[in-house]
Amino acid sequence: MDIKNLLERTNLKISLGKYLRIIEESYPSIGKVQEYFPILEGYEDANFILNTSNGKYVLKIFSKDRTEGNVNDYIKILKEASNIGVQSLELILNKEGALSSYFNTYAIITKYFDGQNYQDIKPSLKDMLLVAENVSKLNTLCLDVEESYDSWGNKNLVREYESTDVKDRDVVQEILPLVEFLKKQKLSLFSKGVIHGDMQRKHVLKNNEGICIIDYGCMSYDLKIYDLSTFLAWFCLAEDTWEDKDNIFSKVVQKYTELNKLTNEEIQLTKYLIASAYASYYLKTTSLIENGDNSKETLDWNCLSRLMFRKCKDWINL
Repeated sequence: MDIKNLLERTNLKISLGKYLRIIEESYPSIGKVQEYFPILEGYEDANFILNTSNGKYVLKIFSKDRTEGNVNDYIKILKEASNIGVQSLELILNKEGALSSYFNTYAIITKYFDGQNYQDIKPSLKDMLLVAENVSKLNTLCLDVEESYDSWGNKNLVREYESTDVKDRDVVQEILPLVEFLKKQKLSLFSKGVIHGDMQRKHVLKNNEGICIIDYGCMSYDLKIYDLSTFLAWFCLAEDTWEDKDNIFSKVVQKYTELNKLTNEEIQLTKYLIASAYASYYLKTTSLIENGDNSKETLDWNCLSRLMFRKCKDWINL
């Protein structure tokens, strides 16, 4: 992927160079942009690292699929999360607040957190518990959020399965028992809060001073166990930690419930939602591959999600 393809996700109709001059005028505190680097991972917004005369920042240009309400809620959640001690990126303000609006193109600037994500680092149990504490804090927020539909999220597996265009019947049949199980669950009485929605290893940065949770693009107000299960699936219970899955599950749930009490039914369903997190990626990437997406990112996610879904099925005896 190149910058041109990245920007096609957005409503931006001018060159990135011209747009950066507008950003400099909107956010004078960042100084002059000297160089920039695209962040090519992911499937949603367009993100750039900016090296400027006053330091290092991150520019997020929101996807064309996001409404102004969703973007404003994204900013609101970043602010509120910071207020209650969730370790997140610091927003840079301009005269109008934090949002930059230019002909239906919405963007924000945050300080750059000089750290490394966990994609190539095996998190320790201590790391997992620290992040679990932050996720639990976030989930205590009770705010209306205009969400952007996440076709990759475990909470939407049933809907995505029912409308899937996947032609590989083996994949469809493999996921079916989980879908049928989830259809029978009564979720209306389960506890809700603001959830991150995509708590995976690349969305947590770490340095010697601490951690930073990034990318709230899949945020919503929904079941807390959607967030807990996604975090367990994509941050904690990877192939490199699977042998210790029962201990990790127990300790992370214990840490999480220090702030957010969960019923036995919620805790039990969390294991099935871990499987659902893997199944959602398995289904989505299979569809992308069948429709011609042979990018390394998609192929890697497909391989990993298939492997972890099968491990998880055995774990929960599905």
